[in-house]
Amino acid sequence: MSSPVPLTGLTATDLPSELSALRRLGEAGFRLAPLRVLPAAAEETFYRLNNLPAQLSALFRGVDLSNPDEDDIEELAPEAQRLIRAHFLLDEFVDLFYAGLSGLPAQLRLRRPNTVPEVHSGRVVTRGRPALLALKDTWADDWSFDALLARTTSFGSIALAAQPVLIAPPAQGDVGDAEAGRASSLLQRRVRLLGDPELGLTGVRFL
Repeated sequence: MSSPVPLTGLTATDLPSELSALRRLGEAGFRLAPLRVLPAAAEETFYRLNNLPAQLSALFRGVDLSNPDEDDIEELAPEAQRLIRAHFLLDEFVDLFYAGLSGLPAQLRLRRPNTVPEVHSGRVVTRGRPALLALKDTWADDWSFDALLARTTSFGSIALAAQPVLIAPPAQGDVGDAEAGRASSLLQRRVRLLGDPELGLTGVRFL
């Protein structure tokens, strides 16, 4: 059962590009804010234990996913999101999730890595049960109208790959040009660094 872990607790193959960049910056001496990553395996387990792939496939069975009617997607998206939110998380996972957040600040932001990390992206909540509910809402976001339309338009399918969730202090302000320049040189790619002046980096935006 997966639980939130530090960046160093994941292998390189588990890390999307933003998290890989954050870990590399940390190893190079950049100050990272206290953060955790919930591995994609947690989402995979949630879907498998609740038989969600079969339920979601049944929900969209009458839709031509290769050329869907947007009205059908708009009608079914809320039902799909309700399916995600309605299923329970195992008590064992809940305990591990809470334990994994110990040592983090009281206020946290949950978001997907590699989404554009702006000031208002993700969900800002307090540590504990609100963070757990925000996690399920983050998973449910994959079944919003916009997300479904993007998948069916690009791939002709509602299927999705599980992704990790970044859990960090909420600050995502611009750290500054000097630090961003050093980071860009290290990563050999232009970036903006986001974070808190006192706590450290919370995100990397690729330009």
